[in-house]
Amino acid sequence: MGDLVSEEVIPWSGPDRRPTILLVDDHPSIRLILSAGLKAHGFEVLTAATGEKAMALCEAFDGPIDLLLADVGLTPQELWPGAGVDDSIPHGAALAERAIRIRPKMKVVLFTGYSDERLERLGAAPGGFMLLRKPCGLPTLINTFRRMLDEKPTGRDSVRSVAEGSEDA
Repeated sequence: MGDLVSEEVIPWSGPDRRPTILLVDDHPSIRLILSAGLKAHGFEVLTAATGEKAMALCEAFDGPIDLLLADVGLTPQELWPGAGVDDSIPHGAALAERAIRIRPKMKVVLFTGYSDERLERLGAAPGGFMLLRKPCGLPTLINTFRRMLDEKPTGRDSVRSVAEGSEDA
């Protein structure tokens, strides 16, 4: 746990406006803590508890959404439908796929405690999106976001695993 606190936030002179992050997690406490921390470091934050609410924000929000941060396990695994069964958004990877169709310039970070093997078994592999492992500290998130926002748009980011996590979501 000590290494979660040891990383420092890198200095950043970002854009003239505060970048907007869409934070999607089904746990209210995680949304609250991350939202407060990100706002304190110069980000605007929109929050949603489900993939469907996140998509509604993607469609309705008038300004730019620079980055999507979505938990892979948005709903309990036993509630995930089979492929093509219905129109729900069971996990963060499915959300990211849909969201970039509406906002193609938006960067995507998925975060999870699942192993790569488990993600594959569940059909929730990140599919080329940035993947952060839980637990990771706020400095890791902020530094990752700043680096991504400084990059020129290239479509999807290659999968890069940051901070190894456990099997738990």
